[in-house]
Amino acid sequence: MATLIRPGRAYVRIGEGRHSQVYRRPGSERVVQLFRADCDTLTVAKLRREHDYLLTVFAPVLPRLIPRQRLFAPTPDAPLGQVVIVKEYVEVNPQLRLTAASPSQLPASTMRQLTTFLRLVRHLLLDTAPDTLLGTDASLIPDIIDPPLQNLAVDTSGTLRLLDTNRLISTAGLRRLQQAGETLDPDRHTIHALLLRRMMFLESRWRGRRLAELATDPVYTRYLSPRDMTRLASASATAGESITP
Repeated sequence: MATLIRPGRAYVRIGEGRHSQVYRRPGSERVVQLFRADCDTLTVAKLRREHDYLLTVFAPVLPRLIPRQRLFAPTPDAPLGQVVIVKEYVEVNPQLRLTAASPSQLPASTMRQLTTFLRLVRHLLLDTAPDTLLGTDASLIPDIIDPPLQNLAVDTSGTLRLLDTNRLISTAGLRRLQQAGETLDPDRHTIHALLLRRMMFLESRWRGRRLAELATDPVYTRYLSPRDMTRLASASATAGESITP
């Protein structure tokens, strides 16, 4: 993946996504995020707006969830290939991966943070109205659908962190389905299906909720038929994220 800006020789690439690469100088407390030269789905305005949205929604109750960052762009409408984001480096605790650890392994403070995070996401799934103050056409949800669940992590201090804040999931499509009296087709609405599947797993693993309980929960019954909920639970188990029956 080509980027217009090249980091210095002292920097080591530590991460790569669809739109960007992340570099760190060994021992530094910061990382540098550079964007692909032909990245045309993101804009400086969108990056700023979505970051502000996350801070407004999550920071008041989870002040360390969002790593500190500064965005540098030559002009407000500069292409993403000319943008640099300098972010706080987060050292993740590999023993506390949310797909592999058990509730008994997490400190009580981390469990409280995770419960708060899930509660906020549930609220965003239920209230999908536009946010005129922040300029969004619907509520936005952090990207927690990456297969290994690396974006939502626990750092070495036991704090829940959201590592990448540049791509949020809009609930506008979910609102349209609800308004039309329809449920979600997992084959057509893959992003939202993965989001709901991951939420079901996290609630089962970390809040002790069983599939039978989730099957009557308005967060899920609003968007999923009983058949599709069972189907997503099966897919979750296949992916190594079993949901308690």
